[in-house]
Amino acid sequence: MKQIFFAAILSIWCIAQPSYGALAPSKSEAKEEWSLKSCLDNPVKTVDESCLIVNKVNAIKTQKTDPVSIEKMKEIIIETASKGSPISMLVECGTKECLLSRKENPRGRVVYELGVIQALLKKLTEKDAVIYTSFASGGLFQDFIIIAKTLAQRPTAKITIHFIDIYFGIFLEGLKKLGRPLKIDDNISDSSTILPNLIRESLPKVNSKDAGSYICSTFFSTELRLLQFTRTLRKLFPKASIDVFIHRSAREYAESIELPANAPDVLTAADICDNFSTKTKARNDFFNLCRLANKYSIDPLCIYLDCIKCLQKQYVYLLTKKNAAF
Repeated sequence: MKQIFFAAILSIWCIAQPSYGALAPSKSEAKEEWSLKSCLDNPVKTVDESCLIVNKVNAIKTQKTDPVSIEKMKEIIIETASKGSPISMLVECGTKECLLSRKENPRGRVVYELGVIQALLKKLTEKDAVIYTSFASGGLFQDFIIIAKTLAQRPTAKITIHFIDIYFGIFLEGLKKLGRPLKIDDNISDSSTILPNLIRESLPKVNSKDAGSYICSTFFSTELRLLQFTRTLRKLFPKASIDVFIHRSAREYAESIELPANAPDVLTAADICDNFSTKTKARNDFFNLCRLANKYSIDPLCIYLDCIKCLQKQYVYLLTKKNAAF
């Protein structure tokens, strides 16, 4: 749990820094002006506004961690998030730590998105349903853009989505206590009943007086982010079939899915070139997932943003059996 706790702190710091300078819209302005078109036309502005909302959510604290206090904290977080757009909790790394962010290298993101969307559309012409797996998915904004643009061209598509990120650790621990599956539904969990136990188990392992408050905040913000992702896409594309599952690590993902039936058709990673990813050997995990995909899927497409390729103005690297030792 200690490793999960501090990794999640770093993850939140990376994705929620107010590194973009936009002014947050009022509640009425956000709900009147937000549209998928405006989001796709100006993703940096959308992330600007979401970062400000996420920072406000992260600043919400609770001194007590009894069920009543936790429920009150949840209500405040939900109300704060509602003052932004329908995807106000969806963000992505915008700091200089992320070498291929929209701020540091916007062209890379454009090429990457286009490559992944083309891969999804190709697979959707070959089979009725596709499995899309996003490694180190972070704040989910990048994946939202990709799936939304794909569904805009194939509005009746069936897509099963798997998100893998260490940031999901606390939320997954809570789901385990609730006896809920890894699949995300459209309902807010009754988490105030289990979080006090989760906090009690964690406190002996974490030397921080704010640990209880942080665990609650992380649980609620993670759940809201996932719900916004699924609810918004389902509302925009009501004829599509969208299922979302979450995993804490590549190992847990590989252990939880049924193979070969649920092997990924398209496997992606946008942010595995930063220092944190290097320390955690994220690239190795991604390559191992590519090997798994190539073992069980028919011609899977494994795509990631590559720093070295970026310097050569190529940006995207496609791993296949032809160019990697699978």
